[in-house]
Amino acid sequence: MFEPRTYLYTYLQKRFVFFFLSLFLIGQLMAQTIERKCVETTTYYDKGAHDALEIATENYLKQSHSLAASRGKINIPVVVHIVYPTEAENISDAQVFSQIDALNRDFNLENTNLDRVHPDFKNRIGKVGFNFCLATIDPTGQPTTGITRTPTNDDFEYSRGATWIYHTPEGGKTAWNTTQYLNIWVTKTGLGIAGFGSKPNQNPLEQDGIILSVDYFGQEGTALPNYRLGRVGTHEVAHYFNVFHNWGLGECGHDDFVADTPIQSTSYNGCPNIDESSCDSRDITANFMNNSQDACLAMFTKGQAMRMQAALIHARSGLLNGNSCEPYLPTVSREEIKVYPNPASYYYCIEVGDASLAQIPYFVYDSKGAKVEEGVVTPNSIQHFPTYRNGVYFIQFLNGEEAPLVKKIVINN
Repeated sequence: MFEPRTYLYTYLQKRFVFFFLSLFLIGQLMAQTIERKCVETTTYYDKGAHDALEIATENYLKQSHSLAASRGKINIPVVVHIVYPTEAENISDAQVFSQIDALNRDFNLENTNLDRVHPDFKNRIGKVGFNFCLATIDPTGQPTTGITRTPTNDDFEYSRGATWIYHTPEGGKTAWNTTQYLNIWVTKTGLGIAGFGSKPNQNPLEQDGIILSVDYFGQEGTALPNYRLGRVGTHEVAHYFNVFHNWGLGECGHDDFVADTPIQSTSYNGCPNIDESSCDSRDITANFMNNSQDACLAMFTKGQAMRMQAALIHARSGLLNGNSCEPYLPTVSREEIKVYPNPASYYYCIEVGDASLAQIPYFVYDSKGAKVEEGVVTPNSIQHFPTYRNGVYFIQFLNGEEAPLVKKIVINN
């Protein structure tokens, strides 16, 4: 017997199952086809300075030499500001380290996936020669890990053009001196936004740097499966050093100002074939300035590398003037170390005051430069030593500076 209520119940069950199955399949499809978006703008805070940089860059390129080859290792001090709405975005130090490792790999041609580069472009592969390191000294001269952590409102996320991220009172983190540090903000972003890198003179100084989504940062932790090689960071840092998208504005008439990148109109997401072409020529689909998945990106061109070098020695030269990548070494002053009596007979003393070093290495040399003893002395102590043969001796203390502190003592037994 037909029962309307039973039929209706069965019908609704089927409709609900179909509805939720559809939602699941749509979610799976979106997860498989997710595309990264780099927020790029062609507006400039200081257009005159930008135009001057382009002239300087053109002159640098005409010289046809490599800054990396002439200068050796070039250190770029980095500070990473983690601005987290919830603990889910409060990423680990290890994830930060993995992003720094990725930058050093890609900017120094140490990646192992060059098979992604079409044979036509093998001879165009360039090495930038920058070494990125987390800052060890903060703007006040104090030791630092190069990582800051700032909780913010749990409904905050970065969207295109937002400025709150740059200001602590507004829920973000105020930049460290942007002329001396590469500032990277890592936070939750709006749907699809992977990052933003400000080119030289594009933003006001307090907003100069890079913003990266926690979904596209580093090689572990919160990074999405197809973006776990840190190459969104590589892409945005290249913008910071004045490299444009090689695909322009989706038009064949757009120029990225780099001679050895073909004119290209396609941005390439996913993992494109190395034989793809647009604008009547083959494209470098493996170029880091495309939006492809991390594993499918492999190279900068020589022209892009030299463009970044030009930006460093002109618009970004402040990064070269600090010592923020060097180990933080506390020092001890001459007044904090006393050697007595002088002249000494049978014994002498080294007295150390309230120095900031845990231990102070010393080396004793005779007048001919021969080392006769070495060891360490500790702060807030008086240590006694037997004397040597009669003569003049020099005690060298490593005090945390390049030039060691030296005391002279005369032995007269």
